[in-house]
Amino acid sequence: MVDPRKRQTGKKQQSITSRNSASVEMWRFYLMWGVVLLCFIALIGRAFYVQIVNHDFLQNKANAKILRTESIKAMRERERSFIFLRNSARSIPTASASSSK
Repeated sequence: MVDPRKRQTGKKQQSITSRNSASVEMWRFYLMWGVVLLCFIALIGRAFYVQIVNHDFLQNKANAKILRTESIKAMRERERSFIFLRNSARSIPTASASSSK
């Protein structure tokens, strides 16, 4: 026969280990939520810094890539200029400044 004292000790040991593993699992759960929350706060903080605090830097970089000024010399004939239409082979003569006088 099995001694009843040994049975009780086995049950207590089992419940203690299950309680410890449950507390470890909850500790891991809270740790992971803390890490996720910390990453989320870091992302929100970075977005705030880039968009609100340091917006001039990125705006200037974007403007440097997009905006530019080039002077283009116009090709003009002496007497008359032509406007060329995109989708047709026709050209429209225009009066130049010298011929209007």
